[in-house]
Amino acid sequence: LLRFLFTFLLALASLPAATGFLDAELTLGGKVWSYQVYVPRDYTPSRPWPVILYLHGIGQRGADGLTQTTNGLPDAIRQYPSRYPAIVVIPQVPIGSAWAGESLAVALAALDRATAQYRTDRDRVYLTGLSMGGLGSYLIALREPARFAAIVILCAALEIPASVPPDLMPLLAIKDSLIPPLEKVPELWKSRTPLRIYAGGRDTLVPPAKVLITVEAIRQSGANVDFRELPSANHNVWDPVYRDPEFPTWLFAQQRPAP
Repeated sequence: LLRFLFTFLLALASLPAATGFLDAELTLGGKVWSYQVYVPRDYTPSRPWPVILYLHGIGQRGADGLTQTTNGLPDAIRQYPSRYPAIVVIPQVPIGSAWAGESLAVALAALDRATAQYRTDRDRVYLTGLSMGGLGSYLIALREPARFAAIVILCAALEIPASVPPDLMPLLAIKDSLIPPLEKVPELWKSRTPLRIYAGGRDTLVPPAKVLITVEAIRQSGANVDFRELPSANHNVWDPVYRDPEFPTWLFAQQRPAP
């Protein structure tokens, strides 16, 4: 019986890991949070893999743990899986919330879980977010200045616009405790991680001029900021960026320097 059990466990351990977009959940603050983890089809623990934490925009909020995979980076991965040989952590913000407080804590906890569950390269962990997720990415960079090998933010400024959906209006009352004034950013921004910030030239929701104000504030800290405006792109600048083969080539070439 013991020999049979040992043989069974050995065979079980040799089974390939599940791949694709996988359902996941964690409990934090007494609540269960559903999210997704993307595992490349050819994943094997025989080598370390890079990791991407992706923060979605306002239109993908919910509690199904799935809607956040319908556009942006997950959509590009479905179209070009060979370009993204990485573990991708894809958390989700509930309706009526944004990437702040508990939602950011969940995102980082999901990232921690993925880096422990899979064989990952701790020096090649990346952060990217679009629109509302771009704002969350700024906040994570302020909180975790040395964690990532590169940060990519799309169509987002370091502020909450006055014209937000009604269910986000309560955030305006506490925005000063969440988001530092721009004049404080040069002294608060400690990250020296390579940072790319994209804006669409035709974006009327978050115009390039507004994004550039945030860029200049961060540059005053001495940070390495690469600002890129795509003249013909709208707010969904993430489509041409994530689908451009240059983007993952550059991203995966970045590595966190030794301390």
